[in-house]
Amino acid sequence: MSYYCRTVKFTFISEFAKKSFISQLNSSVNAIDFERGLIQRIFFDTSENQIVQIFVWPDKSSADKRMKEIGDDLLQNLRESNVKIERFEGIISEFSINPKHLSNKVN
Repeated sequence: MSYYCRTVKFTFISEFAKKSFISQLNSSVNAIDFERGLIQRIFFDTSENQIVQIFVWPDKSSADKRMKEIGDDLLQNLRESNVKIERFEGIISEFSINPKHLSNKVN
């Protein structure tokens, strides 16, 4: 089985702008994306005003469909707000999770 990954790096004009974006995105996107087939979502900070998002989808068509629903308009609005956006995507050639690490975690 192959998966599709879309990675987006955002550089905001301030830490406040970044935190506002994250807050808005988390409240509106998580549940809907998972209902639409999203497998995994990872966010990480690279600086006080920059974040990278990684989305893993079952296939490119699922990723593209969701991007048309919300992503294209969101990215355009962010660009108009002087947010620098860099997007990378493609089929995942390897996807592994250490099972020992997962079994040692307590929920």
